[in-house]
Amino acid sequence: MNTGNGVSIGDFAKTIGLGQNKLFDWLRKNKYLMSNNIPYQQYIDNGYFKVIEWVLEKKNEAKFKTLITGKGQEYISSKNI
Repeated sequence: MNTGNGVSIGDFAKTIGLGQNKLFDWLRKNKYLMSNNIPYQQYIDNGYFKVIEWVLEKKNEAKFKTLITGKGQEYISSKNI
């Protein structure tokens, strides 16, 4: 498991043998992520997820991406998905 700054949900899904969409659905259904795929604050505070901001320069628009940390990978892997 990656213990650095985090990996994308899609990359993590591959490591546990799930599709990205299925994992996102499961995380939303179990109230780890909001409907916009941003984690609830308590899970950020617990160190399970990290949110990064990046700018889409052509549209001058800010976007956010959820990463799962090493701690989050271990935590989610222990759940019965």
